[in-house]
Amino acid sequence: STEIILHFTIAVYFISIHPIEINPGHLQKELVSFCQQHDILVEVWAPFAVGKVFDLPELQSLSEKYGRSISQILISWYLQNNLLPLVKSVTESRIYEN
Repeated sequence: STEIILHFTIAVYFISIHPIEINPGHLQKELVSFCQQHDILVEVWAPFAVGKVFDLPELQSLSEKYGRSISQILISWYLQNNLLPLVKSVTESRIYEN
């Protein structure tokens, strides 16, 4: 009857999120690949390497070339690679920038 059909049509979806420390010096490609192959969203913990990325000459060069902050470049890169960066700041200007 209608009740039996309802039981068969209900689908359960599990949302899987796994926080991983990822940044330019610590990419963890194998773990990220595994998560993405199994539909696990990777939440990027410490996306700015606790501030260390701001001193990298390669990122400073990209920042100057594209007229964007290092934070914006990294956030864009993470999102383009299907990673969810967990960014935080207590500085109002940085919160707006991110």
